[in-house]
Amino acid sequence: MTVQSTGGVRKASVAPSGPPVVVYAVTVARSAVVLLRGQLAAMRAQGYRVVVICSPEDEIDLAGFAAAEGVEVVPLTMTRGLASPADVRSLVAAVRVLRRLRPSIVNASTPKAALVVGLAARLAGVPVRIYSLWGLRLEGERPGSLRYRLLHAAERATCGLATTVLCASGSLRDRAVELRLVREERTRLLGRGSTNGIDLERFHPFTPDEVVAAKAAAGFAEGAFVVGFVGRLVADKGIEALLAAFETVAGKGAAAGRDARLLLVGDLDAADPLPTELAERIRTDPRIHVTGVVADPARWYPAMDVFVLPSRREGLPNVLLEAAACALPTVTTSATGCPDAVDDGRTGIVVGVDDAGALGTTLAGLAEQPAQRQRLGAAGRTFVERHFAEHVVWERIVDLYRELRNERRRAGE
Repeated sequence: MTVQSTGGVRKASVAPSGPPVVVYAVTVARSAVVLLRGQLAAMRAQGYRVVVICSPEDEIDLAGFAAAEGVEVVPLTMTRGLASPADVRSLVAAVRVLRRLRPSIVNASTPKAALVVGLAARLAGVPVRIYSLWGLRLEGERPGSLRYRLLHAAERATCGLATTVLCASGSLRDRAVELRLVREERTRLLGRGSTNGIDLERFHPFTPDEVVAAKAAAGFAEGAFVVGFVGRLVADKGIEALLAAFETVAGKGAAAGRDARLLLVGDLDAADPLPTELAERIRTDPRIHVTGVVADPARWYPAMDVFVLPSRREGLPNVLLEAAACALPTVTTSATGCPDAVDDGRTGIVVGVDDAGALGTTLAGLAEQPAQRQRLGAAGRTFVERHFAEHVVWERIVDLYRELRNERRRAGE
């Protein structure tokens, strides 16, 4: 890794010739560490010089991450809000970085980085500009509201700056086209989708001992039926419906002499708070265990008997794929992105958005049918192996890069 420090911003030194450069851009360092791990090293192994642009965070060891992946990092401060005077400074800095690096490809994702670095790539004349669309924030806003219109305009502009919009899932692509953010012919979908693929060694079926240890760590009895969730505890994740559904599971479980528990791997978000009564219930209900923010959710999956993501919007939820890779049955909603991670009826079950009744009935039914849980979980593992394994996703990305670069050469750009 070659990094120089200039005025508080480290700048990668670049030789005038050498391997083709691919720049990845995300708004904050955590997104790079969580969502690009392994892919960066895989692209380097394919002969690319890989550079990551992101905003540094105190708790993230960017230098260590860069060394582990064998890539370079250019810290570039970007705000996460809709608009800020600081965005102009970020844009100017990004243009300077890209003109120095002269990349063949810029692959930008997350809203602010995709817009700022996408515009910088256009101004710097980068031939292949990919917007990796991982989700639509505007789906969490009231249609017609000022915030919705601003987000819609920003997404449309970001799509327009890209030469290719790479969609995380088929339903996300359909939604983006439906909202007139991008024309379908300018989008790409790799296989069944994905952002980075799933590490099948890290997420794997459990041994009985692992199950016992994980349930004990959460304070659950060995025979408890555990409904699991991984993510931020916010309204868009369907937490209200989940709590209502859990009451159905717990009520039927108590009638049948079963101990039902809810494991929430994540924490409340002060920036996007739940209603006070829901937050208080999560804090005080003895049947609910909240882990808080964890660096590695993989250790908690063995405590679960079924995994649920009752989300209102996603791009392609990695947590559903992680749970399926662990051979857990999954239950989710029909929200954008969610059905793409489940083969409905074969690896898991899909219910309506905010349909707490259907969610509760489904979970209670699975509690009573261990054979069905085992069947769904086994099929889920095979599903992830076939469509979402890391090496499968990375090979598709390599092929995409090669194809897009060849297209630009033929076009004389």
